[in-house]
Amino acid sequence: PFEELATLKQSGTVEEFVEAFELLSSQVGRLPEDQYLGYFMSGLKPQIRRRVRTLNPQNRMQMMRIAKDVEEELNEGDDEG
Repeated sequence: PFEELATLKQSGTVEEFVEAFELLSSQVGRLPEDQYLGYFMSGLKPQIRRRVRTLNPQNRMQMMRIAKDVEEELNEGDDEG
């Protein structure tokens, strides 16, 4: 599970990525929060990752919420085209 967590990439929605990430996290055991944040950030789609990084989330829950918000914003932008 550790390697899977480190290499997990978002292929669908942020929600699906969060679910997979949380499942693997629970199997890995305790890691420093910074390590979880790094793995989560690196797994996000590039356009979402860039936006999340600028908002500098302090913990996993905040990062996941911000990622979902960013995804919604990007999806709304797509609809306006």
